[in-house]
Amino acid sequence: MKNDQIQFQTEIQKSIDGMKNDLIQFKSEIQKSIDGAKNDQIQFKSEIQKSIDSMKNDQIQFKLEIQKSFDGMKNDQIQFKAEIKGLYKEINDNIQGIKSEVQTLNKIIIGIETRANDTWDMIKVLLLKKETEN
Repeated sequence: MKNDQIQFQTEIQKSIDGMKNDLIQFKSEIQKSIDGAKNDQIQFKSEIQKSIDSMKNDQIQFKLEIQKSFDGMKNDQIQFKAEIKGLYKEINDNIQGIKSEVQTLNKIIIGIETRANDTWDMIKVLLLKKETEN
């Protein structure tokens, strides 16, 4: 009977250790995902800066074209504003998407931790019950 109890406790401990390892691995994968998202955001910011620099150069050229044709400038200016608004919206959408992904990952982590704690609590109850039966 005592050997059965020891074996039972050993198997429960293995199960708990496995869940802990799974949680550690999951946290590591989530961290990699977050780091990847951060790297993507850094790269995205760099691309935005290149785009802004490019727009600045385009603006200089645009001003020269304004001097050539006032009517052409009006149409180009309207289009330029629309492109800037579109780029601004795209940047905001991407930032919101990253924030949403991080929040989802945080919720998943909390869910896993809660399930692990609940499982541990159930195991403790079963162990206490087994001990009181003995």
